[in-house]
Amino acid sequence: MEVQVKVTEILEPQSFLGKDGVTTYTRYSFLGTTFGDYPRLIYFQTLGQDKFNQMNIQVGGIYTISFDIEARLYNGKYFTSINAWKATRETEQSVSQQQMQTSASQPSYGGYAPAPQPMTQNQQTSPSVDTYTPF
Repeated sequence: MEVQVKVTEILEPQSFLGKDGVTTYTRYSFLGTTFGDYPRLIYFQTLGQDKFNQMNIQVGGIYTISFDIEARLYNGKYFTSINAWKATRETEQSVSQQQMQTSASQPSYGGYAPAPQPMTQNQQTSPSVDTYTPF
């Protein structure tokens, strides 16, 4: 999956031991805000310094983030992770052009469908026997 975000914060790396109790892993995390009428804050994480450095994430930058969503059971509770595996830096000009194309091609209802219109008097009457066909 992919989403376009503006990176708002890069969090401190977290180190932890693997299941074998010997191998140390480091998780890198960052926050990004989506665009649109209702922006959302998303918490991304990636495993390993080499992968994080390859993404070249910077605060204030606009990126298209490729990610996977994973859920796992731990102590009877489910936890969901958004694991970023690729980040492509975008320019603000390309973002505004994409938003204009999207808004021009699709009507905007703020995320909701428009309310249905009330039926007119002609629509409320039942069809006549001559024009009614059951199939």
